[in-house]
Amino acid sequence: MDPSKRAEAGGAASATPVRGWSERPLTHVLVLVLATCVHWLPRLSGPIDLRYDGGVYYVLGTSLAQGRGYRLLNEPGEIQAIQYPPVWPLWIALHQRVLGTHDPLVVGQVLRWSSALIALAYALAAYALARRILGAWPGLLASLLAALYFHTLFLEDLCFTEVPFALLTVLFFVAAGSPRRGFRAAAPLVAAAAFFMRTAGLALLAAWALEALWQRRWKALAGRTLLASTCLFAWQGYVANVRDGPEYQRPAYAYQRAPYQYYNVSYAENIALLDPFVPEKGGISAGVLAGRIGGNLGRLLIGLGESVSTTRGFWEWPLKSLSRKLGRWVPLRPVLAPLAALGLAVVAGLVLLARAGHVALVLYVTCSLGLIALLPWPGQIPRYLMPLTPFLALALAGTFAALVLRSRWSGGLLCVLVLVPQAFALRQTLTLYHNTLRYPRPPGPDLEGSIFFFEDGEEWRAFYAALGWLAQNTDARAVIASSSPHLVWLHTGRKAIMPPFEADVEEARRLLDAVPVDFVVVDGLRFVDVSQRYASPVMAAHPEEWEAVYRQPDGPLAIYRRHRP
Repeated sequence: MDPSKRAEAGGAASATPVRGWSERPLTHVLVLVLATCVHWLPRLSGPIDLRYDGGVYYVLGTSLAQGRGYRLLNEPGEIQAIQYPPVWPLWIALHQRVLGTHDPLVVGQVLRWSSALIALAYALAAYALARRILGAWPGLLASLLAALYFHTLFLEDLCFTEVPFALLTVLFFVAAGSPRRGFRAAAPLVAAAAFFMRTAGLALLAAWALEALWQRRWKALAGRTLLASTCLFAWQGYVANVRDGPEYQRPAYAYQRAPYQYYNVSYAENIALLDPFVPEKGGISAGVLAGRIGGNLGRLLIGLGESVSTTRGFWEWPLKSLSRKLGRWVPLRPVLAPLAALGLAVVAGLVLLARAGHVALVLYVTCSLGLIALLPWPGQIPRYLMPLTPFLALALAGTFAALVLRSRWSGGLLCVLVLVPQAFALRQTLTLYHNTLRYPRPPGPDLEGSIFFFEDGEEWRAFYAALGWLAQNTDARAVIASSSPHLVWLHTGRKAIMPPFEADVEEARRLLDAVPVDFVVVDGLRFVDVSQRYASPVMAAHPEEWEAVYRQPDGPLAIYRRHRP
C-alpha cells in the first residue's frame, strides 16, 4: 500500500512484519482462545459482579428495559441519569428483555457469560491489530499482555464498561486501517459507539480529527469534526436539558443533586471538587488543578509500566515476603525502577509507531492520558489506563521487536521484565483473590457465585448478608441509606440513597431527617468508607433516634432503624 492510500486508511495500515518472526496466525489464535478459557472457566458461575458502577449500569438498564426512560430507579423520584452514556445500559436492557426478567441473579449469570465472550473478542481484536502493524509473534505478545493484565481480568468480572470500550476502540483502528472500503466505512459508527459507551471516547474522536489536521486532509477533517461535534452535542444537550428541567431544580430530597453525589451529577460537577469523597475540602482552584495534573502526569509513567506488566502491589509482593522472613523492613521503592523502565519502553514504542505513520493511534493514547491527568482519583489511574492497554502493549511489543533485531540479550531482559511479573500476578489473582460469595435470595436458599475479593473480602460478605436481612425485615416503602444504594435496591427493591457527605453531624442529621431515611447501613468497607465517616457519627450522637437492629457477628457492620413516635 503506497503512503497516500495508507493515509486514506486512517494511519493504521499494515506494516511489514519484523524479519525473523514466524507467521503462524492460526496457532496464535488458538493460544489466545486457550488463554481466555484458562482464566475464565474457573469463574463462570454466578452473576456478574454488580458492585460499584456495575450496579448503576444495571439499574439504568432495568429502567430502559421496562420503558421508564433513563432513570435511577433506586432514587426517590426515580431521577434522570446524566453521568453515564447509554450504550452499556442498553446492552444490559437487551439481556433483560430477551430473558424476560430483571432479576440480577438470573440476568447477571448471562451477563457473566457475555463478558467471557467479550473478553475473547477483545483478545482476538487486539491480536488482529497488533499483527497487522508488527507481525505475528510481536502481535501475539502484545495481545497476551493486554488480555492477561491484572486489571483486565478484574474489570471483566465487573459489570463495567472498560473492557467493552477497549474492544470498541481496538475495532475502530482495525476498521480504520483496513484495505477494504466497507470496513473503513464502519469506523465512524464504531467511534460513535465508543463515545456513547464512555465519554472518554471523546479522546478517540479528537485523535481521529487531529490526524486529518496533521495530514492536511481538510475534507476528512471536516467530516471527523462533524462526527465528534454531533456526538458531544447530542449527549451534552441531553445533560443540559435534564439540568435545566424542573425535576433537577426541585430534587426529591435536599442533597440529591449535591456535587458529591457522584452517581447523580455530571463528571464536570464532581471533579470540580478538590476531593469528591471529602467534599468539605471545597472546590478546586486553577493552581490546585495544575498541581493535580502535574502529580498525575508523574504517576502516569509508572502507570504505563504497570499496564504492560502488572500492578505495583504484585511487584512489591516478593519484597514484602522477604521482609517477613527476615523480620525487618525491606524497602519497596526499588520496584519503581523496572516499572519506569517499562514505561519508557512504551513511550519509545509510541514514538516508533508515530514514525511508522500510525498517528491516530498515538494521538488517541496521548489525548486519553491528558484526560486521565485531569481526574482527582490517583488511586484509580490503573483502572482508567486499562482501556489503553492493547495500544500500550502494542507499543512495548514494537520496542521489544526492535531490540531483538539489535540485541537478543536486551530483548530477552525486557521479555522477562514483562512476562514473569504478569505470570505471577495471574497465578496469585486466580488462586488467592478469586473467591465465592453467597448472594441472598429470600425466601429461597442463597445463590453461590464467583467473585474477586481484595482487601474488603469479609466486609463485602457481611454486606451481602445484610442485604438478605433488609429484604426480609423492612417495609417495601422504606428508604435506606447506604454507601452502595444501587446494590440495596437490586437485592431488596427498597428505595436507597447515599448518606449525606457532611462533616457537621447536626447538618447530616437534618439532611437524613428531611428525606426521611428509615434505615442506615454503616458498613466496614474501606474502599468507599463514606458511611463510616459521615453516617456513623450521626448514629453515635443520637442514640435516642437510631436503634441498631442488626450487627455483623464480630465485625463493624450495623444496620440502624429510626425510632418512630
